[in-house]
Amino acid sequence: MFSYIKRHWPTYLILTLIAIALGFGAAYVVGVKARRPRQQ
Repeated sequence: MFSYIKRHWPTYLILTLIAIALGFGAAYVVGVKARRPRQQ
C-alpha cells in the first residue's frame, strides 16, 4: 500500500489541497450566513 502512495503522492497532495480549500470555503459561507440578521 505504501508503494502505491509513494507512486501517486502528487495526486494525494492535490486532493488534500482541494479538500482544505473546500473546507475553508464552506466555513466562510457558514460564517457569512450566521453573521447576517434573519429576515422576518
